[in-house]
Amino acid sequence: MAFRTEQELMPWDLFERLILQLADHRFSGWIALHNYNEPLANPRLVTELAFIAGRLRHSKPSIFTNGDLLNSEMVRALCNAGVSYLRVMRYPPLSQAMAAQSDHQIADWLDHKNILTICDWKVCPVRQGCAAFGEIQQMKIEVIVPNISLYNWRGGTTSIPLGCERTLPCSLTTRSAAIDFAGRLKMCCNVYPEAPDHANYVIGSLNTHSFAELWESSVMEKFRYAHVRSDWSVSPICSRCTQTLPRDFPTVVD
Repeated sequence: MAFRTEQELMPWDLFERLILQLADHRFSGWIALHNYNEPLANPRLVTELAFIAGRLRHSKPSIFTNGDLLNSEMVRALCNAGVSYLRVMRYPPLSQAMAAQSDHQIADWLDHKNILTICDWKVCPVRQGCAAFGEIQQMKIEVIVPNISLYNWRGGTTSIPLGCERTLPCSLTTRSAAIDFAGRLKMCCNVYPEAPDHANYVIGSLNTHSFAELWESSVMEKFRYAHVRSDWSVSPICSRCTQTLPRDFPTVVD
């Protein structure tokens, strides 16, 4: 479901204020410059990464991209800018979306982008489908050709068929902060504020509150208390969520 058709960047003063607030708390986790957007289309991406590197020296910047704008020069630029993790999702055509993906598709794409020889690649199955793993200096790279049928329906904003009722608890509200381009802290990264059914899952705005005030608010605590008990009564859009929890989930900034 698409609501935004024009590029909108987070105002620089808001971006700067957020990073400085995280620095005050000595944040050292993942910080990902994406959320329902293509970060490589951001004309000031390298500037943002430089600002993060200067203020959050122990954080781990990451980039999640569809790879359309990626090339060998961009890979090196991201590495030089201090990116710790680069994930490329190569979504297949709709006619192949539900089919098993092969390592040949990944190799062909890496060769087409002139990054096949940029490092040594290891191809293996992953939860989402098939992936190639590489590493350049401090930057780990993962190129995934996914099986779309395994993806999340994101609270009804995608065309993925409904799954069964979720019984597993969720700790995203404890481990991951999702902030969009307008400075809205969301319940989690699967919330789309423009979707009518998602309006109640916006915690508040960083334009009027500090990050700590929103992150430690009673509203977030209510979600956390319910989600660790698999209680979706306070957030019905979570009832069919298939979001898995990685070992170390990034902080998402759009």
